[in-house]
Amino acid sequence: MGYGSSWFDRLNKMEPSDVVLDFEPEPHRTLHGIELDNTLTVAADFIDLKSPYMAGHSRRCAQFGADAAKLLGFTDGAITTLRRTSLVNEFGRRLSRTRSVTSPVRSRARSSTASSFTRCSTS
Repeated sequence: MGYGSSWFDRLNKMEPSDVVLDFEPEPHRTLHGIELDNTLTVAADFIDLKSPYMAGHSRRCAQFGADAAKLLGFTDGAITTLRRTSLVNEFGRRLSRTRSVTSPVRSRARSSTASSFTRCSTS
């Protein structure tokens, strides 16, 4: 095997945020509070702009998640975390699949249930 178990052992000991910060120029800047919220919101809006069908989707997901968490009695910290993670829930999909998210034509392989869910969850 190419790398063997020692490579995986090293990988398991790495903290992803530390690895990313190693590549960031000094000084490292960490965002907190409203500054983090504003930055995530702007990034989410930018990602949503990749498809004309998704405008405002991430904000709606974040608001829906936060409202549901409040009703369920989550702590303020848990609600904040849920809202922030909801803002970035589309990052991977939007950054990796340009053609499929910008095309108005849906794949025939998708079921009508999946298409209905997509329309419902993005309105």
